[in-house]
Amino acid sequence: MDALGINIWQILFYLVSFIIALLVLDKFVFQKVSTYLTEREDAIAKALAEKDELEKQKSNADEEIENLIQAAKQQAREILDAARGEAEPEKERIIQAAVEYGERVVAEAQTKATQILQDASSKAQQESIVIIKDISKKSLAHLNLSKEVSDQVFAEIINKL
Repeated sequence: MDALGINIWQILFYLVSFIIALLVLDKFVFQKVSTYLTEREDAIAKALAEKDELEKQKSNADEEIENLIQAAKQQAREILDAARGEAEPEKERIIQAAVEYGERVVAEAQTKATQILQDASSKAQQESIVIIKDISKKSLAHLNLSKEVSDQVFAEIINKL
């Protein structure tokens, strides 16, 4: 092998050094990275589960709103039907009252619906911000950055929210 310019001892030295470097990296780096990635994956899965729960709550609120609107419309129809059975002189007055009542009920239902949607949206947004803050803090903590750099990056994330 010497005639080809290959030094077997040098190759063995490089091979042993490479194996030692891999063992050291496995012991001190790869395990920490793997643990960090697992924690990050769990945090993301939890955030997605919370998001799905909030979407279900919003869907339930939408259904409730639709039911309120349908009930208000049905009630207005019933009032109109009752008004038609009244005497002719009272007919116009009763119809007008029923229409106004129905419009008020629908307006109230729409106001309640808007409020429920705003509350659900606000809650989802606030919980998303808290989750993002929490994940950002954990992510920055795992990067072992200096306190000043970590604070600066966290402040930029918060400002973008």
